Amino acid sequence: MDLYDWVVFGHVIAAILGLGAHGVSAFVMFRVRSENDRSRLAAILDLSSGSLAAMGILLIVAIVLGIVAAIMGGYFSKFWPWASIIVIVVVGGTMPPLAGT
Repeated sequence: MDLYDWVVFGHVIAAILGLGAHGVSAFVMFRVRSENDRSRLAAILDLSSGSLAAMGILLIVAIVLGIVAAIMGGYFSKFWPWASIIVIVVVGGTMPPLAGT
């Protein structure tokens, strides 16, 4: 495998792990409503905080590796790298306000 293949592999793995970390936080959101014990609630919220931190780091890694892969492969003349950038910007801009409500 050459370097391009490793960059794409890292991009895919970072995206999958980032989505998994986001899923942990989503699971915690539903679990918080039914938890009555304050110490368990604090532990669950710590888990959510840690998973969101991991998600943020993995998202940045996935974005950087995706851009590097597109540059290495010469794909910025195609539509899909630009479409993926637009999707991540739109989702990243709309998700925090929607999650706050």
